[in-house]
Amino acid sequence: MRHARQDYNRIQDPHGLIPEDEPVMLFRGQDKFLPGVLNYYASAIEVDATADPEVAKKVRAWIEVVECWQDEVTRKSPDLPRAPENTQEILALWMPPNDADATTVREYLRGLLSKLWAEEESFSGKRPFGNSCWKYCVYTALALGGALGKTFEPGADGYDTSPKMNQDDRQLADKIIQECICAL
Repeated sequence: MRHARQDYNRIQDPHGLIPEDEPVMLFRGQDKFLPGVLNYYASAIEVDATADPEVAKKVRAWIEVVECWQDEVTRKSPDLPRAPENTQEILALWMPPNDADATTVREYLRGLLSKLWAEEESFSGKRPFGNSCWKYCVYTALALGGALGKTFEPGADGYDTSPKMNQDDRQLADKIIQECICAL
């Protein structure tokens, strides 16, 4: 499933009930507009003769859950993710699906170094994890995570395994990755 916010693309349907190309919108409980949005949605369901009335009942019940939860926390306006400000935040960036099965840049770089160490001279710099485009996995995490200082739109798969980067983007990404390696 594809999200409107790139940083939410890590939230996926593990059972595959939602098609991977289906657009999905995620609202968080801290969003001060959520009760109103849910109320509007429940009202629209209630006037639709083809809709199951049980859905509207569940939405109305969920409004109560949200409002009770919001009474205990700080509600806020919706926001967008901020760019990482240091190497530790960059190392914590989410990695899109990759052959190393890493979920963060830190895990990916550690896996790469561990593989290099274990395989010594038989290490494949071209295909360390079986994929010849392995650097682009990290480039994608940096691009989508905002570490390169500009926005890259995801591709049809919601991740864009090859962000549209120019030579300057790749040079900056390589510099950032070197800084991250030094910070491991």
